Amino acid sequence: MNGTWFEHGLENDMPVFFRVQGDVITVTVDGDFTPGELARKGTEALEHERLPSRVGVLLDVSGAAGTDASEVIDMAHVFVEHATEVPRIAVLGAVETTTAAGVEIRGFYRRAEALEWLAEASTGSP
Repeated sequence: MNGTWFEHGLENDMPVFFRVQGDVITVTVDGDFTPGELARKGTEALEHERLPSRVGVLLDVSGAAGTDASEVIDMAHVFVEHATEVPRIAVLGAVETTTAAGVEIRGFYRRAEALEWLAEASTGSP
């Protein structure tokens, strides 16, 4: 992962915001939010002009209010339509694992483990 990063949404106290650092997009959900807000921010992150051509997504829902693991995994599917750019999605705060349209979606409780797993995709590790 290189040192290039930028973030969007924090300045407006939005419940969903994103940060890009190197080849990982971190989409953070904080408090109450709607699936539409997540979809909008996720799409905005993936279409950002400074985004690398292939990225891992870390969907951090550890601060989300009232969302269970299966709902969160469903929300991760926002990124599946971008399967050529997003080979893996790590969900922080959920433990369910699935694959959709060739994109592996895995739940984690520890940020370091999630980032390590995402980094493996860019180095070609299984």
